[in-house]
Amino acid sequence: MNRKWNENKALSLGLVIILTFSILVLQPQVNGLDENTIWENMNPSTKPSARRAAGMAYDSGSDLVVLFSGKDPQLPYVFGDTWTYDVDSNIWTNVTPEDSPPPRGTMGAFEYDSDSDRVIFFGGVKQMEPFVCWNDTWAFHTDTGTWENKTPAVSPRGTAMPAMAYDSQSDRLILYGGVWDDRVPSSETWSYDYDSNIWTNMSPSTNPDLLYAFGMTYDSESDRIILFGGKFRNATFEEQRDQTWAYDFDSNTWTNMNPPVAPPARNSFQMTYHADWDRVVLFGGDRDDPSMYYSDTWLYDYNNNNWTELDFDTHPSSRTYADLVYNNDSKKVVLFGGTPNRVDAYGDTWVLYNISLTNGGNGGNGGLPLWVYLAVAGTGVVIVVLVVFMRRR
Repeated sequence: MNRKWNENKALSLGLVIILTFSILVLQPQVNGLDENTIWENMNPSTKPSARRAAGMAYDSGSDLVVLFSGKDPQLPYVFGDTWTYDVDSNIWTNVTPEDSPPPRGTMGAFEYDSDSDRVIFFGGVKQMEPFVCWNDTWAFHTDTGTWENKTPAVSPRGTAMPAMAYDSQSDRLILYGGVWDDRVPSSETWSYDYDSNIWTNMSPSTNPDLLYAFGMTYDSESDRIILFGGKFRNATFEEQRDQTWAYDFDSNTWTNMNPPVAPPARNSFQMTYHADWDRVVLFGGDRDDPSMYYSDTWLYDYNNNNWTELDFDTHPSSRTYADLVYNNDSKKVVLFGGTPNRVDAYGDTWVLYNISLTNGGNGGNGGLPLWVYLAVAGTGVVIVVLVVFMRRR
């Protein structure tokens, strides 16, 4: 009887260990998002000059953030420089080649195509009065430090303040919205194939309407382009939006997600997708009112159609026209620049990350390395198997 009682205890212990492992590791949660998640001002010794509305993307092939152009409202010109940022060493490097895209505001679309290993840049402001936009397509190869003007046969109209995201499963860059010459708003959806150098007007039956200055990024786990906010404008009416839309390239369909909770309506902000958290990250923006510039951080979960605001003691100050990207190798969100009032500009570099996750831990599961949890689970499995084996003898 004692043997059977001991076997029952061992079996119970094994099952408890396995259950504990499931609760800690396998339950749905945001990996690496807990009290160890912080915003940190990196204060690099060398950095790009203060600016707003630059183009910025993360080149996963080179593990570098790439930044181009931008504007300091205090200066009479726009920048035409190209920089790279190494998150691990906290070093910005000016890599401007002789042949570069013409300087611009930029207010264009800037994104990394991982299949082609190129940063793609489209559009931007050519001149403010009268308002004229570029419609050129450029590709930057970080390894060689060179820009190439792709000159495709067909392109979208010259556009400013659109957004572009790279759909890695379809190997297409998706461009939406913005404003054309004379600030005429657009509701067009375009795709760009770098390999064939072809832009295609997708003309979906439904779209998020005449929008510009919104946020957009690609959720790779859900295979959806996520769009939020921005300005809607037609011939007689203009308003800030707080709608969340999802685009499926395969079916060429935009869907209004109508989440129960969403960030306040805003424009001129950026979003990026955090692959380890499986969440879209949103920071800042404004409502065309100096008293309503935001410094909040939000996460969007496509699977549960839910927005959640995060609370931090330390975070970047309120700003608009900042740049935001996710560094997949370092598991850090990188923010640069922006403006607090559209008169001044910032030149600071911030990162959002989880201390335990970036130091080899499993973040939201208590900060221990994943092998610890696997070892514990393995012990539980061994105990259960031994007990079953002994009972069969």
